Amino acid sequence: MNGNPASTTDLDINPTITVLAMVANSRVFAFMEPLTERSDLALTRVKSGRHGLTLAHERGYDVVVSQYPLSDLGFGEFHSRLRSLKCASRQAQLLAVTREDRRAELLEKLEDDHAHVVSLDGDPGGFESALNELLGGAIRATSRMLMETRIGVGSDTGWRVFQTVNVSESGLLLQTTKPLPIGSRSKFALKLPESDDPIHGLAEVVRHTQPDTEMVTGMAMRLVRLEGDGRARLASFVRHRIRQSDD
Repeated sequence: MNGNPASTTDLDINPTITVLAMVANSRVFAFMEPLTERSDLALTRVKSGRHGLTLAHERGYDVVVSQYPLSDLGFGEFHSRLRSLKCASRQAQLLAVTREDRRAELLEKLEDDHAHVVSLDGDPGGFESALNELLGGAIRATSRMLMETRIGVGSDTGWRVFQTVNVSESGLLLQTTKPLPIGSRSKFALKLPESDDPIHGLAEVVRHTQPDTEMVTGMAMRLVRLEGDGRARLASFVRHRIRQSDD
């Protein structure tokens, strides 16, 4: 906060859904990472099954995502230890990812578990749909809406204008071939459709996109601060677009 709560709002972004991902495959992780901006997900990634089980035993995750096969652990052992009474994450929803030619094999191993199996050969939408189903639609409620508006990011040299691909109550996805450095913070002015009064605030670059899986070249920014009634206006806009898409 800047000491003036009447004019500036710091976003209280406390993830409510914890996800543990045991995936070494970079393409799988590329499917997952954008969801951290599209919903209230706190994502922890490890590349080792044993490391993942250690974390799962220590903390109760809501969702566990596992690649099949695991590089350092048999899947049967992983599954039995995950569901053991000593595991803090034993009640976690399980989403397993594998190649299409091993899907039937994996489904047989999980016949007594209400897990979901997604093919590596599928598209990002299939992964998202499966995860969303496990979470009872939690991603859908906070998903970013596709829109064509423009945003100016302030710097010492002036304003740069970016095409805004997606917007949510907590972040922006901007299209650009020259993204700002990860971790950098910039002031912004977001102009919503049918409004001449931009929303002003401060945003931080949290990642650069994966063009092969996201079909967009650019950067994702987390909204750190919104000025005035900006938070309420943005929330109203996003929720209105969600209602429109449901009609």
